[in-house]
Amino acid sequence: MITKIQIVAEVSDPDSNSHFLRLAEDAPAPPTLANLTRKFGVSGSADMEIELFDGFGIKQRFSLSPFAGLDPDTYIKITFLSAPADREFPELGPGAVLLKEYLVAGPASDS
Repeated sequence: MITKIQIVAEVSDPDSNSHFLRLAEDAPAPPTLANLTRKFGVSGSADMEIELFDGFGIKQRFSLSPFAGLDPDTYIKITFLSAPADREFPELGPGAVLLKEYLVAGPASDS
């Protein structure tokens, strides 16, 4: 089975970071723009690139540059959405930014 993944981010508030904390439970710092780029930033990247593991255990690199003009203390909520490859995702909500879309092949089924 092929799964389509979207990485979506949006400006958030301090009370809306529970999804991020499930992705990185060892992260004591709140998910602000500055903390995300400091903790997960790609060394030598001038494009605010970070790397996080998706739900398949695959490290994904993507850029937070759409948020470059914001205060570094701005909270950012990052969400990994998944669906079968032949399905369309719903339209993004106001303020949400699609950072990356990719396909993942699941394990081969036993026939």
